[in-house]
Parts: sequence; C-alpha cells; structure tokens
Amino acid sequence: MKMLVSSDFSEKAVAIFREDGHDVAVMRDPGEATPDMLPPDASSLLVTRAKLLPELSRMDCGDLGILLLDDKAASLAGLQNLVLPILHTWQQKQLNKVFTLISGDTRQRINYLSYEQGREVARVVVPADCSEHFLHAGSDSHDELRAFGIKLAGISHVSPHYEVRRIRYDFHVFALVESGALDISSPTLQCTVKPGDMLVIPAGTQCCYRSGVKTTFLWFHLSPEMFPDICSPREGGGPHVARMRKQDALMTYAHHYREEAASIYADSGEALLPLATLICQILRRQLADMGMPDSEHDDRHTLQRAMSLLRDNTTPLWSVHDLARAVGCSDSRFYRLTRRMLQKTPNQMVLDIRMQRACDLLAHTTFKLEQIAVATGYADAFSFSSAFKRHMGKSPSDYRRAHPFPA
Repeated sequence: MKMLVSSDFSEKAVAIFREDGHDVAVMRDPGEATPDMLPPDASSLLVTRAKLLPELSRMDCGDLGILLLDDKAASLAGLQNLVLPILHTWQQKQLNKVFTLISGDTRQRINYLSYEQGREVARVVVPADCSEHFLHAGSDSHDELRAFGIKLAGISHVSPHYEVRRIRYDFHVFALVESGALDISSPTLQCTVKPGDMLVIPAGTQCCYRSGVKTTFLWFHLSPEMFPDICSPREGGGPHVARMRKQDALMTYAHHYREEAASIYADSGEALLPLATLICQILRRQLADMGMPDSEHDDRHTLQRAMSLLRDNTTPLWSVHDLARAVGCSDSRFYRLTRRMLQKTPNQMVLDIRMQRACDLLAHTTFKLEQIAVATGYADAFSFSSAFKRHMGKSPSDYRRAHPFPA
C-alpha cells in the first residue's frame, strides 16, 4: 500500500510501515495538508494524527484515503499491535474517500469515519474483540452473491459499544439477529431487534444501530437497482423491523456459503451458485412478507399444514372434507384458501399431490400397481391406472418404462 505519512511521526514509526511492505513517503509539514499539496499519484493513503481532523474534514482529498491516529495508536507499540493488524485485514477500497480514526482506546475504536464538507456522514465503531466473517469469495469473478444484487454480506460477532451510524444509506440493509440484540435509532423508529427479528433499512434513509450486549447477526447490503420494490421505504421512509420466519434456513445457507467461498476444493465455485440462489430467494420472500398481515401468514401456515398431511407417507388424508377439518377449516373456507393462494380447487391440489406420489413410487420402487393404488388412495389398480392416464397422458406402465428403477 502507498502511504503519505505526516512528518510528526518518528523515523522509527515510518520504518515500521516500510518494514511491513508499504511504500512510504513523508510529508514535510503536517500543516501543509491541503488539496494542492497532496501529490495526486504519490500515495493512496494519508497517515496523520487525529489533531488534523478539523482541517482534513474541510478539504477535498479526492480518492485519497485518510488514516487518523490518536496519540496511543500513533506510538510504536500502537502501530505494531493495533494499526498494522487492521491494515492487514482491510481492503484498500474500504479506505478510499474515507476518513478513518483509530483510537488507542480499544473499547471505542472508530474504524470508519466519513465526512462531507466538514460534516460527519458515517461512523462505524468496532471494538477490538469483535469479529466479522464476510460471505463473499476472495475474487469478484467468483462471487456469485454479487450477481443477485448482494453488494456485501457477512456474519458479525460484536460486543458492547459496537455502532454503525449513517445519515444516508446508499444501499438497502437487511440484518437478522441470531443472538443478543441491536438497538435501533432513527427519526422514525426507536426499538430493539431481538433474536429471530429482521431489520430492513431502505437506501436513502438515516439510521443508527448499536449493540449493548454480545450479539451475533447476519447482514446483507443490497443493491437498490436489484431490489427496487421489495425494500422501498415504508411510511415515514425509515427502517422496519419484523419477525422472520424460518430464520434458521438463511443462517445455515449463509454459513455454508462462507465455508465454500473459503474452500480449497476445485469445485467450490460450482457450489456457490446454488447456495447464492437459495440465499437470494429466501431474502426476497422474507422482504416481500414484511408488510403481510398476520392473517395472511396464518392462512399460509394452514395451507402448508394441509399439504404436509397429504404428503404423510403413513396416513395421508385424501378426503378434502377430512383435510379441511384436520387444519381447522370449513369446506367453504378451505376452498377459498386454495383458490386464492394456489389458483387451484382443493380437489385439484389433492389430485396433484396424489399423482406426484404415484410418479415417485413408479420411478423409485418395484411396487405393483395394486400397492401404489392403495398408497395413493384408490380402491384398486384399475381406478388408479385410469386416473393416472387422464392426469399424466400416459399409463403407469409407460411411465415406469420411461423411468426405470436401477437394479
């Protein structure tokens, strides 16, 4: 990394950066840190003491990243034990056009401090005992999440005093708390996100979230272009918190994606695409469900229970009347439910699942037609064969010959 270091650092401090492999130039006088005095092609990172923050926050540094160090962090021990490890873990693109303050107080270290015309617009405080595991693969060319509009994603384990504050998000934020809690503060919302809750911060809104306890959460930065409607600002234009259903699935796929992205196996890239597809699909479903009333969630759950009863391998309920009663519905309400949510009548839904089961048994077992007829709720093989041919357009025997069961 190329650096421009202010001259109030000792030669030993400059030598530490050089020994760590950085290309270091020394600025003649800290007071000369003005736009016309910064060599445009000499350095990509300006390293100076925090006392220059008032002057630096009012100047245009172009693409130059600025690393501000307080007195403890600027000491020889601070450089070796705090600053160099941070530089090793940061990607250079995270430093460009950003003021970054590293404090010797590890409880309140500010890792990300962005100013526009002298005004703070973003702040990220990451205590030393926090850790983040990014989901993205090492190379953008093998980063399948980006193709789905996920700009950045990760699993964070944070401790008290962790804080993220922006006066305007350039991306949508989706976060799912696994343990602990995040306190949310915005002009339209003051609340706590608890385990199982999901937080959505639409792009263009102002929000701060912080943790007062040890917390683990999964987060995504989503492209507004790829998620134009799902994350549109709610009433008041602020963040939104809701209970997430089936959060375990998203956490599981995220952990698998991270493991595959770091895997040494040659075929790991092939595994990332289906995992990214599942992650994105679950995200879109959950975001779409955020504005759904509880009654709609209840109706979906009722229909899901009914379909599970139909697929029960031991005692499936093929009678529409019995099925409706089993899930607590009248026949008329069950009819309206399947028509609205599946665009099918209850009889059509039952028939589809019976035929799916028949196809599985024909293709994957050596059962006789009489056995398959009983398993799918038909009185005999003839009744089953007639129904199967009407539905599938071919006889059970023809279907089995086209899908031979391995010996």
